[in-house]
Amino acid sequence: MTGVFLFFQLKTELLFILKCLVLLYTAVLFLQSGLDKVTDRAGNVSYIGGFFEKTFLRPAAPLLLTVVTLLELAAGICAAIGLVLMVAGQGESLARTGIILGAVNILCLFTGMRIARDYAGAASITAYFVFLMVGMLVFI
Repeated sequence: MTGVFLFFQLKTELLFILKCLVLLYTAVLFLQSGLDKVTDRAGNVSYIGGFFEKTFLRPAAPLLLTVVTLLELAAGICAAIGLVLMVAGQGESLARTGIILGAVNILCLFTGMRIARDYAGAASITAYFVFLMVGMLVFI
């Protein structure tokens, strides 16, 4: 009986560590990206404008950048605070929200890349989306 108990205790501890790592990765990914967009807004507006130069999204590029920036910062903040709350035993709700916001952000980026016909870029961010989907499964 003791061996079975230890197995389930170890399994629970490993799942907790996995959740912590998923949240830490998510927080770093989106906080760094969002803060980069805040600190170099002009450069990012210029890049996004050029990126969407030949699409119907060109006039909305600054607004789209703002939306993506807010989503990234919200995902990163929710993941970071959610990690702290989870470690403190205060639940996982905010942590889940961070992962979901991150997935929504990646879907926005993916959609923009497909519209701009940046197929290689869209393919490259698919790994982030898969990571976030697995992250969601970890929190079921």
